Amino acid sequence: MRRRNWTEARAKVDQEGRCRVCGSSWRVEAAHVIPRSVAPNGGEHPDSIVPLCGDYVDQDGRAVKGCHSRYDDKSEGLDLRPYLTAGELEAAVAAAGTWGMAQRITGGGRDV
Repeated sequence: MRRRNWTEARAKVDQEGRCRVCGSSWRVEAAHVIPRSVAPNGGEHPDSIVPLCGDYVDQDGRAVKGCHSRYDDKSEGLDLRPYLTAGELEAAVAAAGTWGMAQRITGGGRDV
């Protein structure tokens, strides 16, 4: 089994340093634009990854979902399309097979 190389994808997230959606620099994580199961090279290519903030606990002790969890939870309907670069959109279309499927995946799972 080939070991995945996340060096370039992680470097992209570290270089941007902020959540693409809300701009937070707190707990920035590498989020897959499209599922690893359909992404080229298992999702390790930098165009398959975007920086999104992670979950946290607020000052009142309440758990708060970050943008990464909101995107992964398709019921939240977080649409990443406005935050993606042209290269990231192109990679999503190539992996998904059609623009319509790429929109469903990157648009938070909603029908568009």
